[in-house]
Amino acid sequence: MKISTLSLKGFKTIKHLENLEFNENINLFIGANGSGKSNLISFFEMISYIMTDSFQQYIADNGFANTLLYFGSKTTSQIEATIKLTSETSESKYDFRLSHIAGDTLVFAKETINYQKNKEPQEINLSGNSKETELKNSQATIAKSLRKILNCIRIFHFHDTSKNSFIKQARILEDNTYLKSDGGNLASFLYRLKIG
Repeated sequence: MKISTLSLKGFKTIKHLENLEFNENINLFIGANGSGKSNLISFFEMISYIMTDSFQQYIADNGFANTLLYFGSKTTSQIEATIKLTSETSESKYDFRLSHIAGDTLVFAKETINYQKNKEPQEINLSGNSKETELKNSQATIAKSLRKILNCIRIFHFHDTSKNSFIKQARILEDNTYLKSDGGNLASFLYRLKIG
């Protein structure tokens, strides 16, 4: 099962994005400065925080809710997202709505999973007014599958190529098990892939 489309409303500079399609293997985003590429990546970074029960930390680290809402809380009071996941035999949707509350934070006002079971549509309502996702608490098989997939989201951000950047520092060749998010072990990681 893989992410196939994303719909997103009210997140940073993204007012309304409908059914953005993802390729199975590689997705390349090209656009002018300010068109939302970085904010789209930031959304997936937020998902990775959500899956580790660190959503409130993400909000605080990023300047609180006002900076995450499209043109701030006076214009936008909530963020809505639908992540559609497909496999050869099934399709599932993970929907959530984040609402702005006092203290300049966001809570899960709505969180649902829609899927097919024995060719019949099913829905699981997970939460209301929760500060962290309830996906982790659901014992439903589909919830566990979704959690496993969304837990795999990783953001790699190493556009800094200055002389002091992590990517230009000497590293241990054996530091190559996985690519680090700051790109500091990129050479070691690529070398491991090259030699197989």
